[in-house]
Amino acid sequence: MVKQGVEEYEVEYTGTPPIEQQFVLHGKTGSPGFIVKIRYSNADRSYMITDKDGNIQSPTPWSNVLADYAPITLKRCGENRFRGVVNILEFYIAPDCPLFIRPRDAIMLGVRLEFPMDDFFASGGVLTFTQKMIGVLGIHQSELRVVSCYEGSTIVNFEILRDLADEFPLDLVTVEQNFRIFATTADSFMGTPILGAVVETVAIIVPNSPAGEAIVEVYEDIWDIDEDGTVTSVVTERDVKVDIVYNDITVNYNKGKTGET
Repeated sequence: MVKQGVEEYEVEYTGTPPIEQQFVLHGKTGSPGFIVKIRYSNADRSYMITDKDGNIQSPTPWSNVLADYAPITLKRCGENRFRGVVNILEFYIAPDCPLFIRPRDAIMLGVRLEFPMDDFFASGGVLTFTQKMIGVLGIHQSELRVVSCYEGSTIVNFEILRDLADEFPLDLVTVEQNFRIFATTADSFMGTPILGAVVETVAIIVPNSPAGEAIVEVYEDIWDIDEDGTVTSVVTERDVKVDIVYNDITVNYNKGKTGET
């Protein structure tokens, strides 16, 4: 675990981060916690933060000004956000408040719209996008979550979530079919041409695709994402003890000494 700032630590893995993880911060109840950051290699899987009772912790609200989820306020253990452009999961942890990272049952979708970002937000931004897209897909607003929104012209990546605890869980196969029909037949969305679309990182041909354009199955290449996410801050350390549990292995971080049990 590497310190990134006064209230931030980034967990560095030698390989791919585990799908499920448990974090426990040891300390006096009521004492300050800090933000934990985990960088994922891609955005092909959705994650959620839950408490020890399995309650899903809500993310910070979307900010049209930042074109991202609002920064964590350090006021609530479990507060979190996923920064989709750089694929970083952030959450706030405090003593006596164990948190769990678990995969969501979801599908990842994306569209590329012709108008620039300023016009996108002038047309209602994420709120209008969500309202119109749930109408297209035939789902409830709570089942769609925008992951990222950025220039190129305007790219919106979003996920459709299914809660298996519902009496009638959402049929993700039907939702995907509805999106494919929409993307391959609709000429425009929010009053601007649709330039591209993806389902689970794979591009699909839309009416405005150039004739003969090859289908590129690499998500980053489709959206022209800059993958330069190098951290340039000075790295220092502070005494801290955190348990990270995954695959039946407990790793204890305490004063720079690591032991496994």
